Amino acid sequence: MLDTTDLSSPDFEFDYYIGSSSLQERLRDAVDSFLRRPLYKAIYSKKFANLPYPVDLVLPEKGMSILARRQWVNQYVALHNSRILVIGCGSGWDFGSYLRFKPKEIVGIDLYNFESSWQKIQKYCNQKELPTRVIFHQADIAELDNLKLGEFDIICSDAVFEHCRDLDSVLKVLHNSLRLGGVMYAAYGPLWYCWGGDHFSGRDGIEYGYNHLLLESTSYQDYYRANLQDPTFELQNGGRYIELDLFSKLSHREYFNLYEKNDFYPQSVIIEFSKKASILKSTTTFRKLLGQFPNLSSYDFLIKSQIVILSK
Repeated sequence: MLDTTDLSSPDFEFDYYIGSSSLQERLRDAVDSFLRRPLYKAIYSKKFANLPYPVDLVLPEKGMSILARRQWVNQYVALHNSRILVIGCGSGWDFGSYLRFKPKEIVGIDLYNFESSWQKIQKYCNQKELPTRVIFHQADIAELDNLKLGEFDIICSDAVFEHCRDLDSVLKVLHNSLRLGGVMYAAYGPLWYCWGGDHFSGRDGIEYGYNHLLLESTSYQDYYRANLQDPTFELQNGGRYIELDLFSKLSHREYFNLYEKNDFYPQSVIIEFSKKASILKSTTTFRKLLGQFPNLSSYDFLIKSQIVILSK
């Protein structure tokens, strides 16, 4: 039974120009494209050269803006006049980054209810007479087939896969929902084994960022309770995720194993590494991690996010 409590913030205002309105954002994308990304590729690619899947680009965390991500997807399948499924859409705060490309339809799905925020977005689209039909559903992604939404040209998700306790089942459903020739974009992280992989550890200092892996259960619960913040903050942060155990707990390799199992094929892969993890790499903390998890490598503790485009 889904919780139908409306989690919308009373202060929510829809920003159509999200990610593209300010001069600062446009300058950032220009500098990233022509300077930073080529530089990062030259500096970091060799450090992550032995990964068991192809990687096109290595970036420090938060190395790709919202607009850059949408433009990246647009290179593979045109967002214009397409049917887009956005899973784990939340309030829909970033829907402006899709709407500027004038897709035919956007369907947003979330496990939780953000009805008043969704209504504001739909009202905006109607008032501005935008060409895009926008629909929202509160639903479990694994039960998506029951909604009979048909096939989509593009499936998108940001910060969702790391919270799927049964990603295998989710991918099966998404494969059925994607048309042949379409693509699925997914950006997810922090990964479970990276610094702050529980969206919580490290709040009180960089040296505590792996507490979710190194502390035994009772000590971790004590740490968790000692660092909780107010309920409004925790609603979209680590506190709620820990209480509900909303984590896939997969290694960076296991995501790609599941893609292969469910007949998704990588078209482009970007990884982001944690700067804080890099700082700790030569410390006793890293040595403890490698000793406690002998089946993992240093990559598991360094790679914060994966950003992928997959086809079926």
